[in-house]
Formats: sequence, C-alpha cells, structure tokens
Amino acid sequence: SAGDLAAAGAAQAQIIALLARQTEASDLSQALALRWARLRSALAFTEGDTLRSAALLLQAQALAPLDQRQRLVDEAFDRLIASLPPPELPPGEGDALTPYHDLAQALAACAPFPARLPQAIAEWEARWPGTARPSLLNKLPPAVEGGAPLRIAVLLPFTGPLQGAAEALRDGLLAAQFEAQRQGHGGSALRFFDTRAAGLSTAYGQALSFQPDQLLGPLEREAVSALDALRRDDPKAPPLLALNRPSLGSAPTLWSYALEPEVEGEQLADQNWRAGHRRLLILHDEAPWAQRLARAALGQGLSLQAWNLVPKIRAVDRFLRRAQPAPPCLEEAHPELTFQRLNAGQGGAPLPSKKTAEGAAARAALLEALGLPCAAILGQSLTCEGRRVALDDRLDALVLAYLASLPEHALERLGAGDQDALGLPMTLLAPKAPT
Repeated sequence: SAGDLAAAGAAQAQIIALLARQTEASDLSQALALRWARLRSALAFTEGDTLRSAALLLQAQALAPLDQRQRLVDEAFDRLIASLPPPELPPGEGDALTPYHDLAQALAACAPFPARLPQAIAEWEARWPGTARPSLLNKLPPAVEGGAPLRIAVLLPFTGPLQGAAEALRDGLLAAQFEAQRQGHGGSALRFFDTRAAGLSTAYGQALSFQPDQLLGPLEREAVSALDALRRDDPKAPPLLALNRPSLGSAPTLWSYALEPEVEGEQLADQNWRAGHRRLLILHDEAPWAQRLARAALGQGLSLQAWNLVPKIRAVDRFLRRAQPAPPCLEEAHPELTFQRLNAGQGGAPLPSKKTAEGAAARAALLEALGLPCAAILGQSLTCEGRRVALDDRLDALVLAYLASLPEHALERLGAGDQDALGLPMTLLAPKAPT
C-alpha cells in the first residue's frame, strides 16, 4: 500500500541517518557492534571516503572472533587501495590505519618497477613487525634470491592477424627494460614465445621450461581463457598478467590488464554520468574500435532506462560480492515478464505497451482481478527524491510486490544453477507459466 511504501522510505532514511552518526555503539552486543562497524564502513566507502572505510574495519578487529580478523584486514586493505596512491592521512588518524597506509604507498611507488615489490614488502614488514599481512600479498610473485632479475615469459601472437600488435608490445617492453637499466634500476629477464606458430599449449610448455617468475600475455580473449584453464590445476603455475579479459571466471593468480574499446566507452559514460551530464555527443571516425567505443558509451543496444539502472545494479553486485561466501537471500525479477505470465494465467489477451493508456489500464485491471487493490496508489501523485514516480513504474512496483507474496509452489526460477564469472547466481524469479 501507499502507507507501506511511505514507511519503507522513512525507515531507509532513518537507517542512513543512523549509519552516518559518529557516536559509538557501546550499548550494542559485540556481534551487533561488529555489524554496525561494517555498515558504517560500507557507507563511508560508497561516499568515497576510503580512509575512513578502512579505518572502521581495522578498528572493528577488537570486536571480531580471531578467525574473522584476517578477513577484516583484507577488506580494509582492498578499500584502501581502491585508488593508488592512497589519500594522505589526516592529522590524528588512528594507529591501526597507519601501517596499511604505508604499505599502500609502497605499492604505488613500485608500480613503475614491479621487480622492486618483494623488497618493498620485506622492508614494510621490518618497519611494522607483528602487523597482520593482507592476504593479497600472498598472491604476488616471491622475491628473487641473490638479486637476480625477475624472469618474465611473454606469450604473444608473433604470427597471424595480431602480429603487428604483438611486435609493438615486444618493442615497448624491450625499450622499457633498456630505460630501467640505463637509470640503474636493474631490469627483468624477458623471453618471448609465439602463441600462434606452434599453438598455445606448446608455447606455454616452452615458457615453463624458462622457469619464469611471471607470465605476461596472451592478447586474444580466447587465448587468455585457454591459458588460464591450462594453469588452473597447477598449484605451482607462475602468476599471469593477461593482456585481455578472460571470458569466464579466472584463477586467483590471474590478473588482467586490458582497456577494450567497450570498457573505455563505459568509463566515459560513467564519468560523465557522475559529473551530472545526461546528454552525450561523441564524434568519431569509422574505425572499428571507435564505433565499438561509441556504441558502449551511448548505450546502443541498451535503453536509456536500463542505463539509468546501472549504478543501482553495480551497487547490488558489489554488495553481493563482498557478502560472499554467504550472500543474503536476494531475488531478481522482471516486471513485464511477471505481467505477461500472470495475464496468461488469467486467460487474458496479449497486453498492449504499458507506456500507453490502454496498456496501463489493462495492467491495473489485471492486478485488481488478482486481488491487489491498487487504485489508491495509482490514483495519487507520488514522488521519490524530488521526482514524480511515473505510472508505469508504480505498476512495475505493484506487480513485483504481488510476485513476492506468492507461495513457493507458484514460482519458477529461470536459469536456476547459472552463475556469472564471479560465481554469483543468475536467476530470474517469475510466476509459473500456465500449463
């Protein structure tokens, strides 16, 4: 009902206000105080305050059982390095954050010279003895003994359609190695392997005979996924920095460095959206990469309404990922699919577009026939965050509320068992189709 909607909105505002409070939750039990700290940390992170978000998690270690404290350290460090270098520590910041801020600065300083990273981590551990080490560091290549250069096997397609791109990457790597040596920073031992001439599996075997500390490449997405599959069951496989994104979920020791045109277009659109721009004009030539970038940025193939939902979808996705391995019960449903199936169950004629007066009236009549009194909600003007709630949006909310009230035996989960690349379920809740 309208009263329920208003109560839910008021409760949401109260929760946000409580989370924003800076007072201590000393009157809560230890378990609730820990959840309180996590919620305040999540709120700070969504507001862009990575320092406070990390500090709240680190301070909460005293409230957590021993077997949960490492997870708090890992979550805090992940938030701290969301952008590198990290923001400067304000005066008087708590001691718990200082060593991890120091580590984040060390990681940022080593970005141009990755071979220095093991030594930088060892120096950090010497500066902060007894400080819990973030689990992220366990995935990094081990330090090379005796000051020997880091051995990097580079797998690129030096024959075939991507030969030019592979040669440009090879020349850039060699130029960077030469410049590092010229400046006295040492360098890496590079060995190049052709993934096209003899096949990926053979090239990978040849690369392993080089005994590399790290793998770099390949270029094609299919090759990245295939190489990841070859490495997946080998616990001693060297870490891999792929030059494309795998098409499926990857092993923990795979990182990808790729800026595809679609990704660049999405970033362009997201940056402008956050800046408050709602109309975007892109001038581009006919090059394939430019067209791919423009399609991604302008959302061709994705409606403006769907694109407007992207921030909310991203927020839910991040919440579910952080809630692993025990995510909360959260169902996804599609209003129009729900309408169509309910209408079919009533034996009704196909529904017109809900954007038309006829379509809206047909859906309202369907809801009334199902016993959901909706005239009061549809007949009044509703606003949310200063904007009028459109009639079709109210119809969508009502039909999903009705769907949530149905017993389990009347429901169907489409795609049950399907998962995305990160292991999250991809399931759509709907009324059972009439038989």
